[in-house]
Amino acid sequence: MKIEKEVKVLDIDIPSTIKSLEKIGASFKFKDIQKIYVYDLPSIYHRYLEILDLLKEKKFPQNVLREKLDTLLYEIEDLAEIEEIDEFLKYTSLEHIHSLLSLTLDNLISALECNQFKNIVKKLYINPNKWLRLRESHGKIELTSKHVFQKNNNFIQHVLENEVSVSSLENMNLLLKSLGFVRRNYQEKLRIQYLYKNAEIDIDVWPHLDPYLEIESDDTSLIEEIIEKCDLKRYKIVSQNTESLYKQKGIDVLSITELRFEKIPEIEK
Repeated sequence: MKIEKEVKVLDIDIPSTIKSLEKIGASFKFKDIQKIYVYDLPSIYHRYLEILDLLKEKKFPQNVLREKLDTLLYEIEDLAEIEEIDEFLKYTSLEHIHSLLSLTLDNLISALECNQFKNIVKKLYINPNKWLRLRESHGKIELTSKHVFQKNNNFIQHVLENEVSVSSLENMNLLLKSLGFVRRNYQEKLRIQYLYKNAEIDIDVWPHLDPYLEIESDDTSLIEEIIEKCDLKRYKIVSQNTESLYKQKGIDVLSITELRFEKIPEIEK
């Protein structure tokens, strides 16, 4: 599992930021309006109940169920309160929440059914930090599963992305719908992208938000190098997803089914 690291630099001045990026040798890739369709995954509690029921039936292949559980545990570990997880681990004498996967079937079922574990998952519905994204940008269409981890050790955000190219926006929308994924919303944003070494640097402009810069790489030291060389510490640097930035403006972006520009921003490049 490859975890990308990213930071956002808020309320930037776009012309001076572009000048700084070009001064350090970052190469311009594209400027485009991105069209984004967002789909929620089934709720954590629903997936937990499904896995538990199938384990108890003892008919469905265990290796498949344990793989589903492994994915779910990463989300539970990230969203649940540390104290609640510690209480569960103390009750079950497990070293780590993923140690569940090494238990025998009967012991696994018993652990998943205990009140300490149920109390954790009952509070977790749709994961606000994990979704499917179908995006058209710069002549490419890509389907991405995106998981933004909530618990970080520093100001750099950890993000897991799995991405595939697709040939048709319309056909993929129909395919996702046939699988039971209903589109949560449609969003537009303007992106200006640069590359520097192995870092992707994006200037993003969303409707109703001030522009921000996003630096993404698997190398923390490279992110820090870009911040230093471009003098970005004069701005506010955060580890937040876009939804939380909208919340700070008093906007619940998840409830907006169509997030469009009233007028396309005019930004010269």
